[in-house]
Amino acid sequence: MEVEEDAIVFDIREVGELANVTGPTKRNVVQAVGRIYDPLGILTPISIHLKIFLQVLHKLRIGWDQQLTGDLLDGWRILVSKLRRSNPIEIPR
Repeated sequence: MEVEEDAIVFDIREVGELANVTGPTKRNVVQAVGRIYDPLGILTPISIHLKIFLQVLHKLRIGWDQQLTGDLLDGWRILVSKLRRSNPIEIPR
């Protein structure tokens, strides 16, 4: 087995694709946040925006299966769009 490159690669575009649902709910937001496995905190500059959005939903007492509307829906679409357009992050070991 020949290894050309030894690197850790984070590609969160898939999270954006999975989060791009019709009629998103708070449950969908939690699923997206939970899909980003980052024990070292390398993706924090990206994942923090999702976590803050989730915190806003909690503060507004949005129900788990209540569809997002208005500004919340617009904000969610912007976050998902950014995830889908993000480039993979590669860190050489």
